[in-house]
Amino acid sequence: MNSFPSRLRSVLFAATVACLAKLSAYAAPDFTAPLTRDNAAVLFIDNQTNLIAACQSMETHLLINNTVGLAKIAKLYDLPVVLTTTGGGGSGPAGPLIPGITETFPDAPIIDRQGFFNSMSDPAFRSAVEATKRKKLIITGITTDYCVMLPALTALREGYTVYVVTDTCGSWTPAIEQAAWQRLSQAGAILTNMQALVAELQNNLMLADPEAAKAKQRDMIAFFGTYVGPTALMNATFLPKLAAPKK
Repeated sequence: MNSFPSRLRSVLFAATVACLAKLSAYAAPDFTAPLTRDNAAVLFIDNQTNLIAACQSMETHLLINNTVGLAKIAKLYDLPVVLTTTGGGGSGPAGPLIPGITETFPDAPIIDRQGFFNSMSDPAFRSAVEATKRKKLIITGITTDYCVMLPALTALREGYTVYVVTDTCGSWTPAIEQAAWQRLSQAGAILTNMQALVAELQNNLMLADPEAAKAKQRDMIAFFGTYVGPTALMNATFLPKLAAPKK
């Protein structure tokens, strides 16, 4: 008779341990953990010409400028990249990836998905992500509400830390975009932007390897002058308009 409470306590203890172990697999990401060139990969998901042209949540030239800037960041810090398109890629209605991505990574394979809105559901894409052996995924894509959000949610469930570069993503309307940001943030994705991303990578490189960081200073200055802030806006948007002949 006296052994029953003891057995019950043992069962309850075992069940508690099992529950805690299961919960730990879905622990929230450490938002303060450093992002480095050694632990991150960049996923370019459906940054296709015709999809970008249809986005109304950001000015088109700025969206293209920021996306190409992200490609340059990945190149500058030797981050592995995974490229994917949907609907036949360049042969389909969504068009090819924007040239700034493919010109930066001319040898990177492009995985064209058929039937999967969630790129992490595509076996070839998933295999490519796993092959990077990185647990921090930097994601950009069009559109935010499914091409970005669905794989981000899957990656979060599977234990990845997900960074979404907000100023390289777009949707059909600002309202759709804002709703997507809210859901991603609620799920545990880290929302960042291109400028913050490059600053974080460079700062953490300076801490880990000052000489390597200093060797990138010239490229950093060129990057900021081309892709960040008012200079980038003038280069990509205002100057061509000012230079156009008056009618």
